[in-house]
Amino acid sequence: MSKNPPKIWSGFSVDICGYFVYANSRGDKVMADTTRSSGMHIRVNPEIKAKVEPILAAIGLSFSDVFNLTLNQIYLKRKIPFELSAVQLTENGYTPEFEAAVLAEAEEMYAAVANGTIKPFNNVAELRAALDAEKVDE
Repeated sequence: MSKNPPKIWSGFSVDICGYFVYANSRGDKVMADTTRSSGMHIRVNPEIKAKVEPILAAIGLSFSDVFNLTLNQIYLKRKIPFELSAVQLTENGYTPEFEAAVLAEAEEMYAAVANGTIKPFNNVAELRAALDAEKVDE
């Protein structure tokens, strides 16, 4: 086992030699052999998987590593290691907070168009012509 396994988050680290190292409730470092494993097939949302994969790669973890860490936490704490809640979505599929923020920003934009702060364009050609005119002025 390496002397300093990479730190993942507070209290946890993984050694590339196949050992899961964590601190128990007393702060003692405990090592679990992960070289013995059991296969498991799970279904995941492919969009979320594609978004999470590069994040895990940057951290140096695989989906199996994350799943094993989560299962170890469930075993140690006897509960799901993160908060679960039912989020009510609006009819547009957004959280109420996000939708309110988007609508507020849209209202600001409409007000800016109304008072002449922002010039509206009817099509892409008008926008491009205005951008090209700005380049010439510079």
